[in-house]
Amino acid sequence: MEAYLAIVCCVQFTPTLKTPLIATWVSAILAVAATLYEDVFLVLATGSTVFLNISYVMPVAAGLFAEGKTWTHKGLFNLKGLSEPIAILAVLGGSFLAYLGMQPPKEKVFYLTLIMLVVMAVFWFVFGKKRRFTGPPKTDKTML
Repeated sequence: MEAYLAIVCCVQFTPTLKTPLIATWVSAILAVAATLYEDVFLVLATGSTVFLNISYVMPVAAGLFAEGKTWTHKGLFNLKGLSEPIAILAVLGGSFLAYLGMQPPKEKVFYLTLIMLVVMAVFWFVFGKKRRFTGPPKTDKTML
């Protein structure tokens, strides 16, 4: 019940600014507090960078595996024969940057990454979204 009240309290908007005033101030205070303790800030900043690199690598790698098999029709931007070598370089470069972000003294980021992989695997296999998602709808607009 207290958590519900805290959420309701944070989403009340001010009539003049039309912003969630309490949530804004809580976010600002937490942001400043996160920068005061160096070790937490280091893990937060490095973890954000590593996850950003991983989020770039994943769709490029998926496109690399799908190209020519299930992905046969490309849009207006087409690299032709250079798309596979560029994708390989992008995957290797992004993976290398993510690897560098997990090296000591930032090994906590490595543990955080492992935990996130386990959580994502649980969501993937336990909740079964991979079996229910049929993909985007096939319309004339998506078939450019």
